[in-house]
Amino acid sequence: MATTAKQVLEDIHAAVPRILTATSMPSFYIVSNGCPIIDSGGQTQRIFQQSQFWVGNIDTAKFRLFLSSLPFTPAPIIVDDAVFVNGSMHGGFLNVTTDPKRHLGENPDVCYTGVQPIDVTNEIRRDGWIHIQLMDMGGYTYCASRLYLVVEPR
Repeated sequence: MATTAKQVLEDIHAAVPRILTATSMPSFYIVSNGCPIIDSGGQTQRIFQQSQFWVGNIDTAKFRLFLSSLPFTPAPIIVDDAVFVNGSMHGGFLNVTTDPKRHLGENPDVCYTGVQPIDVTNEIRRDGWIHIQLMDMGGYTYCASRLYLVVEPR
């Protein structure tokens, strides 16, 4: 009996929760390599980076998912202005320490204070997909630290 590409993908997707259950190490997906501080140029709001991941049918009683600036541990993140996860909006930074326009092209951490990692465990869609969008609300600057979607055993 021939195996179709669809059947192979279904078998792989079915194995993901078993693989996660067999390990106590966190796993991660790269959401964004980051974005230096860029002048918005008076633009209206726009999505400046986006990613989507199929995480499957994860048992949220055993695993939690969060956005972090480090791959294996919770660490503060920076996104100017906001992060949308499956349509839910989250703030991306606490404040700025100096004018970001004086630091165009530099890493966000030179003038932005990050927010704590964002727990997105309850935002997994029923079909196992997570859509993440980094949004600039327009008008001044935008940027992002490196972002990971971390899947960690509870």
